[in-house]
Amino acid sequence: MMNRIENVRGDSPSSRDHLYRTGNGEGGDTSAKENLMPVEVGLADLEKDTKVVAEIFSQPSVIEHLAGVAPKGTERNISGFRRNILKYMSKDSGIDDERLKELGKTIFQATKEEIREYYKNSTSSELYVAKINGEVVGTITLEKPTGSGMLWAGVSKMAVSQEARGKGVATKLLRTLIDRMSQLGFQGATAGIIRGVEGDSIPLHLFEEEGFESRGTLKKICLGWSKIEGKFIYRDSIRMEWRAPQPQKPLGKSG
Repeated sequence: MMNRIENVRGDSPSSRDHLYRTGNGEGGDTSAKENLMPVEVGLADLEKDTKVVAEIFSQPSVIEHLAGVAPKGTERNISGFRRNILKYMSKDSGIDDERLKELGKTIFQATKEEIREYYKNSTSSELYVAKINGEVVGTITLEKPTGSGMLWAGVSKMAVSQEARGKGVATKLLRTLIDRMSQLGFQGATAGIIRGVEGDSIPLHLFEEEGFESRGTLKKICLGWSKIEGKFIYRDSIRMEWRAPQPQKPLGKSG
């Protein structure tokens, strides 16, 4: 049984939803909107759902948009990278050694085993999935900071299967996390949109329409997989920020 997250805002398809039909942002057959099925979003069952999550992550139109995720079959590349991260990183990258070590801890292959272990062992990352008719069609991650006084969360690794694009799945995933972050009392959240990959304007528009604002581009801030080079490379990322609405103060009594 899916652990559903309630209090999700209604998700009517908008003009941007057609962008999620293909990886390059081209529109497709609009008939998909005529038969929309309800999309349910909730915490993933790590034993059952990670197989399909891995398949979604592995899609060519997805993998380069995900920081720290490598394709299946790169065991030697990834294990060597983890062991020798400081040797693999060029000293002119502008990233300090501690940051490099942290990057090394957050990479994994798009396999059900590695995804399952990553989220099982993480104390701050929650994996959510979207389902239509009980089938996983999309995913997103909530990064919850640990420690006292940590009031900002993170949104990462949002992806939708090729077959489910144009059905409002990405919108529902993001809105669910926004509602969840509000319930948990976070004051805001950040997300990164990788630059220089095909279709990078699509998630930018989605986040903007859901209340995130761009705070500029961070240079070489994350590791992203390059299909052309067959390895991780430094990627620039647009920093997006969302701030929780401030509660209205009651009006003072007149008189």
